[in-house]
Amino acid sequence: MSRKYKYCLTLVVLITLLLTLSYSTVAVSDLEKKISKQNMKLYIEKYGVADLKQEEKEEIDNLFHNLSSEAKKDAPELKFQYRVIDAPVMNAAYLGDGRMILFKGLIEETENNNQLAAIIAHELGHGVNGDIEEKLEWIQTIQLGTLLADLAGDGEINEDQSSQIASIALNLLQKGYSRTQEKDADYYSVFLTKRAGYDHYGAVGVMKLLKRKSEAPTDSELLEIFSEHPNLDKRINYLTELATKVEAADKYYYSPIATARRFTKGLLKEDFQEVYATYSSRVQKQLSLAQFKEQKKFKTVQQKMNAVNNNNTTYQIDLRNQVEDTARVAVLFNKNNNSTLGLALDLKKSNYGWKISNGPTFY
Repeated sequence: MSRKYKYCLTLVVLITLLLTLSYSTVAVSDLEKKISKQNMKLYIEKYGVADLKQEEKEEIDNLFHNLSSEAKKDAPELKFQYRVIDAPVMNAAYLGDGRMILFKGLIEETENNNQLAAIIAHELGHGVNGDIEEKLEWIQTIQLGTLLADLAGDGEINEDQSSQIASIALNLLQKGYSRTQEKDADYYSVFLTKRAGYDHYGAVGVMKLLKRKSEAPTDSELLEIFSEHPNLDKRINYLTELATKVEAADKYYYSPIATARRFTKGLLKEDFQEVYATYSSRVQKQLSLAQFKEQKKFKTVQQKMNAVNNNNTTYQIDLRNQVEDTARVAVLFNKNNNSTLGLALDLKKSNYGWKISNGPTFY
């Protein structure tokens, strides 16, 4: 392969992948599906699937169905599923694309279904909150670097690299989430268990169980779950307060600001399904996703966003008005530190959080 040809090919790959990293939500979605499927396969190959009694399996199936059905109302694009892995550790993990694993040790060590429900709800929270996106961006960067290294070397793409990338991806996922993401998933666990009909104090029970296990050296292998955040006392305290004031906490988590932030992130990524999911059931009954995207008003928003959206675009969200179950939120976009576009959203609170009832309008 000539040096000139190799240079041109490398440049084309670089430009294509950089555009993918910056703009393509479809590529991220495909990557998430691929990585989650590979990692599920790796866990099963390493440990095997747990052999549960029929009654026990049906009980867990029912519990997972109740929780995931409620979670799907918050993330309709995800198809939640789980497998029980045959390993004696008290752990669970969200792998992406709706896939979750529960370890057999978790089933055996939790004291009741409320505790198990809290852990499952916590992992579902990572899926609903899209916590895996940051790790996927790192994985995409690794893929880019690997391809460029191949092309800069012998000019050939090494197909065997895919298994190495999968291994690196699994390692990144196993390192856990940030403190903020873990706390948000804790909060979501309390809300979701309550909505699904379980005792929302189950999350507190789990932390107390983990604390007891942490005080027994022989049980150290059971501490893998949440191990990146060893301050169990702090988690017990804020979860107890949260569960005690669950109605107030509901307003905190399911806030107009939270919904507006999800809308804004979807708009910036051109993820129209994410944007559509923030709208009320009344709007979704009137308009399908395809019809929603074709609205004249929405096309105008897209045109204006295309003019301001780049790597230097930031945004600010302000709650302008809130009266009982209605609210108005303003989203101000800034490009190169200059205000360029303002949007207003009207929201109403439903059983499943705050949803957009009207807008956006320009101001």
